[in-house]
Amino acid sequence: MLRIRKALNNNVSIVRDDNKVDYLILGNGIAFGKKNGDTVNTEQIKEMYVVGKTDYQLLGQITNNITIEAIEAAQEIINFARKTLQAKFNANILLTLSDHISFALERIPKNQLIASPLDSEIRRLYKKEVEVGKKAREIMEKHFQLLFPDSEEALIAMHFVNAQLDSPFMNDALIVTDISNQILDIVSKESGVLLDAEELTYSINRFLSHLKFFILKYLHNEKANQSEDSTMFRYLEKHFPETKRIVDIIDNYLKTNQAWEITNEDKMYLTIHINKLIGE
Repeated sequence: MLRIRKALNNNVSIVRDDNKVDYLILGNGIAFGKKNGDTVNTEQIKEMYVVGKTDYQLLGQITNNITIEAIEAAQEIINFARKTLQAKFNANILLTLSDHISFALERIPKNQLIASPLDSEIRRLYKKEVEVGKKAREIMEKHFQLLFPDSEEALIAMHFVNAQLDSPFMNDALIVTDISNQILDIVSKESGVLLDAEELTYSINRFLSHLKFFILKYLHNEKANQSEDSTMFRYLEKHFPETKRIVDIIDNYLKTNQAWEITNEDKMYLTIHINKLIGE
């Protein structure tokens, strides 16, 4: 049995089951006239998401202006993203995307256009997420009979970049994007290898994936319990001097701009990934 814990609006509610697991449920009028503790009609539920601890931070910020139409459009976008990105998402992405769509519906008719300052970087680094953004634009135009600007593609792509980082903070995704782009530029410039190909190679995708978690680790100071394999590190330094030179430049960039002290273990993994990219 599901009981209402908090109704966000008539169509969206937080409920709790008999095992004290919380869910975000969606459905036309599912919370209309309901108060905390009331049961809900499960036949009215259109979508259901488990609510994690970090989602509650966002729930407190979500206003009542999210319409069921925005939620339905967001859900269609998420369904496409699941297939395209081969990823699972929690309640956070539905809430943030629905809120984004609701706000866009207010500002676009007033010609209040917003573009990400990292639009070109997002399109360069996250091609699959931008593919989702392009599809999202089509879906929104279909649902609302309104033309959405190109800039929405990158903005929505970032919601899915952030969701895959499993972070409640959109700023994390922006920082990861900016630093990843700077590191990719360093590797490309110093090696002379073009890393801007329209179709990213498997090695570049692996490198970008590694950078996401590498950057987040230092961003949130989660560097504890790392083992230093000095033998492997010295071997790589000796046998791949050009790659080492590039890693040293990256190390200096991060030290200067972020005040990060990169461990030898992380330098070792950067060396391995970059070596695969430049083929030293």
